[in-house]
Amino acid sequence: MSAEAYDGTDGDKLRVLVSVDVPDPEQISPLLIEMLEPLRVCLLGTYVVPEQTAPEQAREQFESETSAALEEVAAVFDDAGVEVERQVVFVPDRLEAAERTAVEQDCHAVLLVKPVYSLKRILAAVRPGPMDTRILHVLGDLLRDTDYSATLLYVAPEEEGEEEDGRTSRKEMRLLERELVEQEGVDADRIATRVAVGDDPEPVVEEAARDHDVVLIGETKPSVQEKIFGSFSRRLADDTDRPVLVVRREL
Repeated sequence: MSAEAYDGTDGDKLRVLVSVDVPDPEQISPLLIEMLEPLRVCLLGTYVVPEQTAPEQAREQFESETSAALEEVAAVFDDAGVEVERQVVFVPDRLEAAERTAVEQDCHAVLLVKPVYSLKRILAAVRPGPMDTRILHVLGDLLRDTDYSATLLYVAPEEEGEEEDGRTSRKEMRLLERELVEQEGVDADRIATRVAVGDDPEPVVEEAARDHDVVLIGETKPSVQEKIFGSFSRRLADDTDRPVLVVRREL
C-alpha cells in the first residue's frame, strides 16, 4: 500500500478506523462525530485507482486534491474536539486498504458509517467469551460521560436458552452489566440487558438494531476483511441503515 504515515502522538485512547472515499467523501453526521469524542479516530481517505493506472501515477496527479478533501473531513473532527489522525492511500481495493490499515495502526474498532438523525440508544451484541470485554471497553468509553443508553443483547442457542429456563444466560448478562458499572464507570440505570433465543442470531440482532441508533458487534470470522467488511456487519449496516462499530479481536 502506498501511504503516508499517520501523524499524531500515541496515547491511551482506544482507536477507531473511519474510512472515507476521496476526493468526494460522504458527509459524517455531527452526532456520530460527537459520539467518537472519547476515542482516537484514524481517518483513512481512500482513492480507488483504476486497473490501468499505477498508484504512484494517481498519487502524483491527485494527491493535492485528495489531501485537501480529507483535511476538510478531519477539520470537522478537530472542531468537535476529537483526536484525529489522517492518511490518504491510492489503492485498487478500498476494503483491502482499510483492512491493512486497521491492522497496521492497531485500531480497536472499525466504523461502518451511515446517516444518524438521533443518537440516544446503542445496541451491543455480545456473546460469552473474551470478545465481551473488548466490546465493553469500547461501549464504556462511548457511554461514560454522555447520556446515551445501551442495550446488551445476547442471542442464546435454542438448547442453551431452554436449559434451566435460560437462567445461566441471564446470569452472564448481569455479570456484564456489573462490569460496565464497576469497571467502566457507567450508570446502571442507563444499561438494559436482553437474552433472546435462536440458532441464527443475525435476524434477532437486525430486528433489535432498528430500535437503536448505533450498533456494536464483534468480529466473528478468521479473515479481518470478512469480519469487518463482509457478511453480517456490512449487511447489518446496509439493511438497517444504522452505523455499525465493529470491535476487533486481539490486536
